[in-house]
Amino acid sequence: MAYCILKSLNKYMSVFIGIVDFMKYLSVLITACMGLQSSKTKLEVTRQKKRKKRFIHSHDAIASVYPILQTALHKFAEVDRVSVFRSHNGDGIPTPGKQAYTTCIQEVISYRTTPIIERWQSIPADMEMTNIISELIIEDKCIIQITEPSGILSDYAAGNGIKSVLAVPVAHLDSGFLFLNFCSTSSEDLTGVDGVLFEAHSVAARVGKLYASHRG
Repeated sequence: MAYCILKSLNKYMSVFIGIVDFMKYLSVLITACMGLQSSKTKLEVTRQKKRKKRFIHSHDAIASVYPILQTALHKFAEVDRVSVFRSHNGDGIPTPGKQAYTTCIQEVISYRTTPIIERWQSIPADMEMTNIISELIIEDKCIIQITEPSGILSDYAAGNGIKSVLAVPVAHLDSGFLFLNFCSTSSEDLTGVDGVLFEAHSVAARVGKLYASHRG
């Protein structure tokens, strides 16, 4: 009889010890999960702070471009629009076999013309634009005289009263090829205006540095 009682007691003790061990394990598991969640929360907070810092830095850089463009616009009476364009295939550098586009990413204008940035977003590149970009890359500049529109760019320019466009390269980035346009409603060839070509390259260089510093 005593043996049976002892045996039953041992059985219940084993069960009790098992429950205690399980509770200890459960406690450790809960603590670990809470710690993991805490770590995840801290990691996300750190990421948010980094994203915020990067956004502020990038926003400041974008804002810094406008005074550079404005200075060039007001420096020459013949210049009525200064704009930055990006040639891309949707997510990067244009490649054969994939549709190329151009997008106006920043612009400043005089009272003699109208803005195009809202309309000029991911416009499919036609032959005129392809030839312009090729000349830009090879010759380091391109002069477009708007007489009879022969493509999307010259058609838009004519519709805005633009008589000529001087384009120069800005930067070759992973996101695409950037170029700068000086547009005029009065001059048929801006390179004939003293100092304009030099200023265009100077503006492109300064703007290019700001964009290139935010490649990632």
